[in-house]
Amino acid sequence: MTSEDDINQYVESIDEDNRIALASVALIKMQLPPNEMINELLASANIGHVKGINKTLDVIEKSNENYMDFVARIRDLSSQFQIEEMKVLLKEMVK
Repeated sequence: MTSEDDINQYVESIDEDNRIALASVALIKMQLPPNEMINELLASANIGHVKGINKTLDVIEKSNENYMDFVARIRDLSSQFQIEEMKVLLKEMVK
């Protein structure tokens, strides 16, 4: 059985474009909030406003427990200041 460490090591070993593609595939399995909420996150990400991102994530988190995986993923990117990767993922979600 594959451990979480094995998966993390694999993800770190692939290049940036493939890492974003892999993350996009994982997001497909998540239940996404409405585009309006994703666009709010994207607006905050576009100006690098981490507090705004976190505030919107709080609202999303309280609105529906089915969004927990989505919130956890975006919050993880926010806490690591991976704003560019976050913007790419959010843009993919609202296509």
